[in-house]
Order: sequence, then structure tokens, then C-alpha cells
Amino acid sequence: MKRKVIGGFQLWAAGYAVLTVVSAIAQLCNGMATDTNINALARALACLVPIVTYYLFGFGTERKWTKGLLMLVLHYVISLACAWLLIYLAGLLQHNARTAYWDMLISFTVAYAVVAGIIALANRRARKERERAK
Repeated sequence: MKRKVIGGFQLWAAGYAVLTVVSAIAQLCNGMATDTNINALARALACLVPIVTYYLFGFGTERKWTKGLLMLVLHYVISLACAWLLIYLAGLLQHNARTAYWDMLISFTVAYAVVAGIIALANRRARKERERAK
């Protein structure tokens, strides 16, 4: 359990860092040089939701290639839907930018792809080391 908590925190930190950088670049491209605390907290929650679902779905476990791809798509869709829900809820507290959902789609997809790629490479490397050890 302790290892899952530490691994989850590391995933959260990595996801939040990537999402924050991509979001900042997107905001600068849209001409917004400032960020609000609500948006920063929404990004933190948008990174936390995929990590929780990662452990609920057992995303890192070994599966057939097709089932693994299906789980990846399902995980992405659920996580993105939760991120968009967070934008909607933040919009109840303050006015969202016109492109808020589009910005979240772009920044979340980039962050998700980077973190999922790192996880896939780490899982593949661990599987190969286990096979070599046999």
C-alpha cells in the first residue's frame, strides 16, 4: 500500500508538472499572461483523477495488447470527462475562458500521452527484466 501511495504521488507530481507547462504555453498562445488559483487547483485535481482511476482499473497490470489498448482509451475518456467536469464546476465559481474546454483537451492529452508513455516504457522494461531473470 505504501508503494502505491508513493507511486501515485510521483505520478501526480509528474502529471501536474507536464499539464502546468502545457497549460501555461496554451495560455500564452491565447494571449493570457496570468493564471488563477482556481485553474491551478483544477489542474491538480485533473491530474489526481487519472491516478485514482489508474489504480481502480489496474491500468499497469499485464494484459493482451488489444485489451490493454481498450483500457487505455477507456481510462483516457473517463479522465478527460472528469477534467471537463472540473472546468464546468470552476465555471460556476468564476467565468471560464472561451477556449477553456479546448485548452484542457490539448493540455490534458499532451500530459496524458507523456505520462502514459513513461508508464508503458517502465512496465515494458520491468517485464523484460522479469523474463530475463527466469
